[in-house]
Amino acid sequence: MPFGFHRLSLCFALSWTLLAMHNVSSTVTPAPRVPRYAPSISTAVMMLMAVVSGLMLGACWLQRPSPGPAMVSWILWTLILLLCTAETPRSSGIRWFVAGFCVRFVAFHWIPGVVAENFEINVPVAWLFFIVMIAFESLTWLLLGVIACHVFRFRTVSVWILPSLVIILDQYFPRVFPWSMGHLLIGYRPFVQMADLGGTLGVTWYMTIVSCVIVNYLNARFRTFSIQADRSTGRARYQAVRFSLTILALLIVPVSYGIHRESQSDSLVNDLLPIRVAAVQVDSSFVRAEEKLRHLSLQIKPTPELVVWPESSLGVYSDRL
Repeated sequence: MPFGFHRLSLCFALSWTLLAMHNVSSTVTPAPRVPRYAPSISTAVMMLMAVVSGLMLGACWLQRPSPGPAMVSWILWTLILLLCTAETPRSSGIRWFVAGFCVRFVAFHWIPGVVAENFEINVPVAWLFFIVMIAFESLTWLLLGVIACHVFRFRTVSVWILPSLVIILDQYFPRVFPWSMGHLLIGYRPFVQMADLGGTLGVTWYMTIVSCVIVNYLNARFRTFSIQADRSTGRARYQAVRFSLTILALLIVPVSYGIHRESQSDSLVNDLLPIRVAAVQVDSSFVRAEEKLRHLSLQIKPTPELVVWPESSLGVYSDRL
C-alpha cells in the first residue's frame, strides 16, 4: 500500500471521529422532533460515516500486508464499533449492515467477473448473485449492530459478549470466504504470533476486545456522544489514566509475546538447511487449473524440493477443497 493511502485513511478516520463528536456534543438541549419522512442531518451524517468506514475497511483487504494497513484497519474497526452503534437496536443494526455490505462490496468486487467467466453466465446475473451473496453475509453485522447497541448504549449486555459473538459468527455462519478481522493484522507479524494460542479467531477476539475497551471508555467519557462529561474532576482523570494503562497493557503483552516467538522461530530457521522453492502462477480468473499447474511444475529447472501453487488455481468452487 502506498504511503499516501496510509495518510489519507488516517486523516479520514480522524476526521469522521471529530465530526461525530462535534455533531452530537455541540448541543446539550434535546433536538426538536423531526418528521419520519425527513431524517435529521445527524442521522444522514452517521450513515455516511458507516458507508465511508466500510468502504475504507474493504480497501484494506486489497492491500499488500504491512504494518500500515494493519494499523488503519484496526482504527476503522474501532470507528465502526463507535460510530455505527446507534441509540436504538433498529438504527444500529441498519448502520452495521450498511457498513458490512460496503466492506464486502469493495473486498470482493472482483467476484462477478470471475463467476461470469467461469460459469458462462451474463454479467448482470453475476452481479445480482454477488449482491445477494454479500447482503446475506452482511446479516451477521446486522446482528452485531443490535448487540452492540445493548452493550454500549443500553448497557444491558456485558462487553465481553460482543467479541465472543464476532468469532462465533465467523466460525459457524455460512460464508463464501472464511476471512475474519484477524486476517487484517497479518501485516504486523509480532502481534499475530498469538495465533499460536487461539488461532485466527483468537486474534480476532483480542482485536475486538481492545476496540471495545476504547469504545466503552469514549462512551463513558462523552456520555455516549450526547452530553460531555465533566472532565475536570479527579474521577475523570483517574479513569483516563486507568484507560491508558489498560490499553498499553493490552498492546504490550501480545507484542512482547510475538517478539519472543519470532526470535525463537528465527533461531530454529537458522539451524535448518535451505531448500529450493518454486512458485507457479496461472491466470487467476480460471479455477481448477490442476493440469496446467502440473505441466508447468514439471518444466521447472533445476528441480525444486517444494512447489507452491496459488490458491486461485483451485478456487472455492473446487470439490476437492
